[in-house]
Amino acid sequence: MLVTAIIVAAGSGKRIGGRLPKQFLSLLGKPILQHTLEKFQVCDDINKIVLVAPQDMCSELPGVCREQWHIEKLSRVVPGGAERPDSVWAGLSALDHTDGYVLIHDGVRPFIRVEKIVEIVAAVKKYDAVVVGVTPNDTIKIIKGQFAVETPARNSLVQVQTPQAFHVDLIKKAYTRAFRDGFVATDDAALVERMGKGVFLVRGDHLNFKITSPEDLKIAEMLLQKQDD
Repeated sequence: MLVTAIIVAAGSGKRIGGRLPKQFLSLLGKPILQHTLEKFQVCDDINKIVLVAPQDMCSELPGVCREQWHIEKLSRVVPGGAERPDSVWAGLSALDHTDGYVLIHDGVRPFIRVEKIVEIVAAVKKYDAVVVGVTPNDTIKIIKGQFAVETPARNSLVQVQTPQAFHVDLIKKAYTRAFRDGFVATDDAALVERMGKGVFLVRGDHLNFKITSPEDLKIAEMLLQKQDD
């Protein structure tokens, strides 16, 4: 069955500042998004890539991706929506199959390892729903107002990342139900969880972080320079 990667890169990136959306900012000579797409391009377990992008860039990106960035697995570029769930749904709606699997990944997480993608694909073929995550490094507090009232054990918590992977039919049903009920979540797995389906955890990597600030971009540049040394 086909395995498609949906790369969500439709955000405006306002928090990081600048003229371009953050996914197109340069990271050691290449756009952040190109770094991300390359990981899925070289992974043999990924058959197709659907890119969700800002509407005003959708006409030029297919040529850029294929001819300049050599992303030959690119199937479609579709415009995103007002919020992340709308953008993910746009990517899901662009799929031409329902009997396969999909990995949903943030375009500004360029440090996902190809070996981890392989592990996630193997897991989703077995469990139908997979989330990748790490144990928080810091202690987490539950607060009420301005007061900390409880400290959950860190080994019972997970900080989720992407890719999150699902059987296509399952995640489409989860999104359809969430839109019907007016339910909004910050990640895709939550929509599957509310259907009563367990989501298998693949242990992730703290380096697979999301670039959202100028500080993140500086850290990313240092990490890439270290890899090149």
